[in-house]
Amino acid sequence: MSFDSYYNEMYLADGGVRSHYRPLADWLSSTPPDRIEQMRKAAQVLFHRVGITFAVYGEEAGAERLIPFDMLPHIIPGAEWREIAKGLRQREPCGDSGPLDGMFHGRYRGGVMAFYGAGMKPFPMAAALLLMAATFQARASDWIEVGADTEARYYVDVDSIEVDGENVSVRKKGIYTHVLTDTFGGKSATFKETVGTVQLDCGRRINRIVRIDMIGEDGGVVWSSGPMSKRVWEEVRSNSHAESTLELVCARVKKS
Repeated sequence: MSFDSYYNEMYLADGGVRSHYRPLADWLSSTPPDRIEQMRKAAQVLFHRVGITFAVYGEEAGAERLIPFDMLPHIIPGAEWREIAKGLRQREPCGDSGPLDGMFHGRYRGGVMAFYGAGMKPFPMAAALLLMAATFQARASDWIEVGADTEARYYVDVDSIEVDGENVSVRKKGIYTHVLTDTFGGKSATFKETVGTVQLDCGRRINRIVRIDMIGEDGGVVWSSGPMSKRVWEEVRSNSHAESTLELVCARVKKS
């Protein structure tokens, strides 16, 4: 596809780099592809941990997808951003204390767009991704500890609670006290954390795990079960983190 068949944000029609994209182009040219791929995977794990996911109606229970995101920032020159900001302020009836003002000044003024527009040195890609994830993290998840045993501490993301008839699902993770090695599908995997989806039946006090991901020391997913909609239900044992999970989640559902 030629440059003149669509608008290219980064490159000019003659193949040259637009001035405000030059720092990013330099960074890309000097960064090995495997390093960029490693950072992309780390961002996916981070998004998965904080709950930046969505489910598609009609798919198997427990199936979650990451919200699509672009590894490369969309850079807006300072002059163009100031014009956009004027229009946003006109549409914000609450003045400087309104939500849009807080969003675009409190978060994006210190973010990738304003830093590039002001002519300052660009963020490394990892910093840009962490900034983006941090923006979502406060509202995307709220992990609460539900117990511990000799191997791990366990947490549930109460913001992920979903009700489907008699069943309730919630994201749960375990952070182990030491690195574990196990065999899955004939392949050995070393992990320090698990993140999964648990289904609960509050009335019958039973549960089942319908998805589980093993997270390695580098933050990457070393093994994933995928959706497990046919897992057998099990009775929740007393005085366990499973019982604490059931009571916490079911109490939340009852209040709502």
